[in-house]
Amino acid sequence: VSTITVTVTDNDTGVGTNSTTVSVQNVAPSFDLGASETLALNTNQFSRGAITFADPGADNWTATVDYDLSDANPAVPLTLSGKTFSLATQYFAPGTYTIQVNVNDDDGGSFSDTLQVTVQAPT
Repeated sequence: VSTITVTVTDNDTGVGTNSTTVSVQNVAPSFDLGASETLALNTNQFSRGAITFADPGADNWTATVDYDLSDANPAVPLTLSGKTFSLATQYFAPGTYTIQVNVNDDDGGSFSDTLQVTVQAPT
């Protein structure tokens, strides 16, 4: 919240002043991880590069990724390059894994998206 004050002086030395408060709302980051993916038989490496997020503010951002929401492991920090990040991990068992990415800005804005990766079992 900021206060804006305007003072006007005319040719006859008349002065008028008025103030108002302005509240600027934060816009949260946003992005799309894209479509779910199925990894071919005997392929267990998942990667997706150059995912860009939008945020019109001049913010500082942090991000985390959880490559398997169903396990007990917490999300880990995700390296950002400006407003871009990449994903890469390896899965060691067949199954369907849900990946979740969270991006937060320093004004309290937050956004998350998920995608599923299915690792096929060898036949």
